[in-house]
Amino acid sequence: MLTDDVKAENQRNYQKLIVSLEASQGILNLLIAVCDDSNLRAKLIQQYETELKQQDFLTYRVRVRRQDPSLRYALAHLVETEPDLQQSEAAVITVLGVDELLSVKLDSPKSEQDRFFGYLQWTREALREFTFPVVLWVTESVLIRLAERAPDFWSWRGGVFCFTRESVTVESRGISESNHIFQSAPEDIGGLPLEEILQLIAQIEAEGKEAPLLATLYESLAKAYEQRYENHQNRQLAIQAYQKAIALQTKLGLKADLADSLKNLGNLYFELKNEVKLAEDYYEQAQKIYRDIGDLLGEAYTLKAIGDVLQFLNRHSEALEKYEQALAFYRDVGDRLGEAYTLKAIGDVLQFLNRSSEALEKYEQALAFYRDVSDRLGEPNTLRAIGDVFQFLDRTSEALEKYEQALAFYRDIGDRLGEANTLQAIGDVFQFLKCSSEALEKYEQALAFYRDVGSRLGEANTLRAIGDVLQFLKRSSEALEKYEQALAFYRDIGDRLGEANTLQAIGDVLQFLNRSSEALEKYEQALAFYRNVGSRLGEANTLRAIGDVLQFLNRSSEALEKYEQALGFYRDVGDRLGEANTLQAIGDVLQFLKRNSEALEKYEQALTFYRDVGDRLGEANTLQAIGDVLQFLKRNSEALEKYEQALGFYRDIGSRLGEANVLQEFGKLQDNPAQALEYLQQAQSLYNPIGNIYSQSRNLLLIADMQFKMGQTEAAINSLTEAAELADAINYEPFQKYAQEILTQIKNNPKNL
Repeated sequence: MLTDDVKAENQRNYQKLIVSLEASQGILNLLIAVCDDSNLRAKLIQQYETELKQQDFLTYRVRVRRQDPSLRYALAHLVETEPDLQQSEAAVITVLGVDELLSVKLDSPKSEQDRFFGYLQWTREALREFTFPVVLWVTESVLIRLAERAPDFWSWRGGVFCFTRESVTVESRGISESNHIFQSAPEDIGGLPLEEILQLIAQIEAEGKEAPLLATLYESLAKAYEQRYENHQNRQLAIQAYQKAIALQTKLGLKADLADSLKNLGNLYFELKNEVKLAEDYYEQAQKIYRDIGDLLGEAYTLKAIGDVLQFLNRHSEALEKYEQALAFYRDVGDRLGEAYTLKAIGDVLQFLNRSSEALEKYEQALAFYRDVSDRLGEPNTLRAIGDVFQFLDRTSEALEKYEQALAFYRDIGDRLGEANTLQAIGDVFQFLKCSSEALEKYEQALAFYRDVGSRLGEANTLRAIGDVLQFLKRSSEALEKYEQALAFYRDIGDRLGEANTLQAIGDVLQFLNRSSEALEKYEQALAFYRNVGSRLGEANTLRAIGDVLQFLNRSSEALEKYEQALGFYRDVGDRLGEANTLQAIGDVLQFLKRNSEALEKYEQALTFYRDVGDRLGEANTLQAIGDVLQFLKRNSEALEKYEQALGFYRDIGSRLGEANVLQEFGKLQDNPAQALEYLQQAQSLYNPIGNIYSQSRNLLLIADMQFKMGQTEAAINSLTEAAELADAINYEPFQKYAQEILTQIKNNPKNL
């Protein structure tokens, strides 16, 4: 289960428990609280006792005696010794010690637990004398045995409130295609062993019973499979168990349990990202039941969950609508933690829509709530989200500051998964700044954490990120190796979205290596996955990539067709940045077709979008593209003006690669070889520390040409030799061939040069 989901579910059950306690004064109400984490249990008891005391409730704790484990005796003894209870004052009794009773017989004919269950079964009627709510704390394994061995008492229960330990985290970093989702789950998180649950189910089914206990066991079985090591088989078994629980709960009319199972099944489908529309359907069914039974917190939770699905499907306005409805419910019931989660989710949507200032406002509100309720996990999660916004706005120093703050929190609370996620985010910033060695260092640190906590999805995401850096450095064979490793993980855990993203990345490498037919094959595979999971943004990105390949193959009309399809998707989902990138790509095709005025028109449209969303890097790239068109049209002074503007942006945002590329264009525009050589050498001084071997090799070929023009033959030969060696390192045949041809000409006809 997702970390935020665990905390939200615990908070929802806590609020339900409080409501039940407040509504049960003057009557007996047997409430069962289930928690396998003793620390969390103690915290929750202290929390509700403090809250109730502020409302003038009396609170008492009793412990079941091991020598005579009778609930009735424990309660009667308490009433006898507490005069206020005899006066029917508003009170709540917390019963502890049941999980400490021995389940083995030792020298007695019955175990301590058996005797306790027997007392519950046969003294149920005697409990009517008590006129106050009782909270009986048990573990999951005790709960199942209680339902089986004291069915009469079980039928009297006023509610079952389950609390899951929060130290095991599985966290979602975001929803958009560029974002990653990170998970971790241990083999066992307490409760009845899987084998024992299966044995009990087989026993009850052999007796032909369809009792509520069987539905409870199937729900426990589903959770047991979920908590096991994450793989596709266990997830499918969990789905099957939930479906059986749902069928029984529907037949037996167990509405509250049915709503919870539908919600949990929705969570599982959404976590897998395979059938997100099924997740939406289950959430909607759960929401209807929660509304029918008046469970406001359940309705709030499912409204937010539906919003999460809609956001994943890029139906952003609908997602915002659901989040706002959920927010209203959380505020109505006073659930500040739920309010914080929902505010953060709204921030995520707004940031995806490039409404960054509004996103920051929501994140700051969420941060205040997390701090107010002392949620030390929600706080770093939100700090990291704020860092993501700053990174998007190219405010990289502020982004790094927020990430470092989040990292300190994660380390302080011992959340290694959060630490891994943040290290990866820091790596992303360094990669954006073209500090590739620093990025690789952070990614490797994150990878070690993911492996340590057993998060195979985190491992897969980081392997893909490392592949991205290696491909940026033109170390394509190494990049392919990392991508293939990531792909194997995604397939093993059944993450089709991750598989699609990685297939697209492999296609990008193959296209770079001019293996275009293989690239198209990978892109088509990715496209099928995106369509299958309903990711219109992924579909748009892949259509654009296919357009890039077709344009490379000079199949320009087909390329334009794919770009137009992608453009339609981007406009449909409201992705203005994707729209800008595609307009720029269309401009590139039109420029290739010598339709220069149309190309300039598309570039100007793209430029407007980039300025509108605040993407200064996109603005710089488009200014450079406009300069390229003007240079082709021999309007060199105008071209230089655009290049100057682009250079200012590149330097302002710290894009050394962009700066180097523009300096190279300056060199190509110079009539004086000495001035040209100076610009090209400045560019080379930037390419070298970046580690971009492709650009180094290409620029050295230009430098060699200027050196020949200036009569610096020996220097030119050195530049050509170095360019050829660099091209060999990345196995880039065009540069290898060109350099060798010139060197051969020098050797055969030195006087002609």
